[in-house]
Amino acid sequence: MMNQTSCTDAFARPNSAYRFFMSVIASALAGLPSHAQPADEAYAPDAERPLLIAPGVLSSTMSEYSPTLDATRGEIYFMRRTPGMFDYRIYTSRFRDGAWTEPTVAPFSTGFRDAGPALSQDARTIVFDSRKPTDKLAAESINLWTATRETTDAPWSAPLLLRAASRNNPGDSTAEVDEFGPILDADGTLYFYSFRPPFRGGRHYRIDPAEPGVVLEAPELPDPSASTFVGYLALNPEATFAVIEGRSRTGRDTDLYLSRKDKHGAWSEPEPIDVINTRFGEGTPSLTADGRYLLFGSDRPTNSDAAASGSNLYIISTASIMGSD
Repeated sequence: MMNQTSCTDAFARPNSAYRFFMSVIASALAGLPSHAQPADEAYAPDAERPLLIAPGVLSSTMSEYSPTLDATRGEIYFMRRTPGMFDYRIYTSRFRDGAWTEPTVAPFSTGFRDAGPALSQDARTIVFDSRKPTDKLAAESINLWTATRETTDAPWSAPLLLRAASRNNPGDSTAEVDEFGPILDADGTLYFYSFRPPFRGGRHYRIDPAEPGVVLEAPELPDPSASTFVGYLALNPEATFAVIEGRSRTGRDTDLYLSRKDKHGAWSEPEPIDVINTRFGEGTPSLTADGRYLLFGSDRPTNSDAAASGSNLYIISTASIMGSD
């Protein structure tokens, strides 16, 4: 159950809401260890190849995307929809007594095309994109939202609009008013993807915690989406490598790509991750807070797992995608 902070309050005071959001991140990060504890091998094994997550429970005959996992506590959030429909909702599940619980709709997912959830490093903040209505922005636009909690066992706040990131300008087209795929890095920097002018092919953007009202372009980040897809992004805690969704080099679907940052801070040309990619679609990557595991969605066939079909959730050890250095 959510606390009594209302969406209306967030809309009425967008600047204060955004400052509150950034202050929560800053205070949380101040108490974080340099690395999170290792994930529990019971639900996050060192899989050398993509492992279907909980067929029949988390991976189902619906369609699942955008998994984000708190591997230290066994808590997962993901987007689920009916195949062929746009009834996007964010679900959550906990690992209890050796199995994942039946997922339920997250309390901040209130029925307005909620997608792309991403937990902060300490799992006390979550960001996502949504068509939740607000009179501050264009009708039916996809904007960035957040919810927070005081501890990982406390209830989530009501969703707060990230007003600075979700700007619209007079005359923007339908595509130009949308923002997608928010993530938070270990320093509390917010990254997201947008097709806003002048980069109609799409670009990554960021907001630094020191300047919470300033949206900066992030052209340094690799983008293999080829002006056709959202460049969903995942960064490891040290921001030394990135996994990005991009257009497949062999077809019209999406693949996952790996890019590494060198000692001078330059990102390498993104290369397809062969151990993951298939002739089907792979996308919506995320990394656990310790950087040990990559999660993603894929619509590959599940073979003998008849309880899972469509797009499902997968996990793999990041050591398996890095190759030899």
